[in-house]
Amino acid sequence: MKEKRRTSIARDGALAILVIGLTLGSFWRLTSWHHRLDLQAFLHWGKIIQGHPWTPVVIVAVFIVGGLVFFVHAILLWATVFTFDTRHALIYCEMGSFASALVVYGIGRVLRQDVVARIAGSYVDKVSRALAQKGILSLVLLHLFPICPFSMLNLLAGVTHIRFKDFLIGTFLGMTPGVIVLCLFGNRLLKVLEQPRWPDIAGLAAFILLSIWVFRMLRERWVPKDHSFLPE
Repeated sequence: MKEKRRTSIARDGALAILVIGLTLGSFWRLTSWHHRLDLQAFLHWGKIIQGHPWTPVVIVAVFIVGGLVFFVHAILLWATVFTFDTRHALIYCEMGSFASALVVYGIGRVLRQDVVARIAGSYVDKVSRALAQKGILSLVLLHLFPICPFSMLNLLAGVTHIRFKDFLIGTFLGMTPGVIVLCLFGNRLLKVLEQPRWPDIAGLAAFILLSIWVFRMLRERWVPKDHSFLPE
């Protein structure tokens, strides 16, 4: 009886957090706040928090809140890359993204599948089927070649009850290559924007072309055109 009560309280709490997050996220998208709370705003705030002992804590907290309100994950990544040097940007992007993924995964783990299904909509069947059959591999592929938003993937991973260890491994392996590429690209892009020189421009162009080639090669090898990551 006590166990059922604790489970019910946990589900109610997780559902409340999710509903509040989705409401705030919808408010941001549907009002003028998406013009005020944009990349430029985060770049401004990033400069303010630079160089403090509590900087990593603030960044992780922002990523977690961003994940809970289903905020555009890419904006937080770009803001981090443009604010900090490559090494710190890589560390902060990994820490923040991983923390956000764990929190949203935990919420999905507590909630009932039918509740999440009504929220996730068309993403549910394909993502849940893939995660249930080949958790680690599917997580890696869904991060490398996303067919749904970052937070939605983590939520579905939780409600699918993919093992915690598999979630940690799959998320790390799938997320890290993209973070590394983004940090390296952002560093080169900043150099070109600050001091446009032909060697830097040529290096950036070569980096983009190489990344596109590698991405397409991996996509053709691993991902069918219909996005079904697993054999029927």
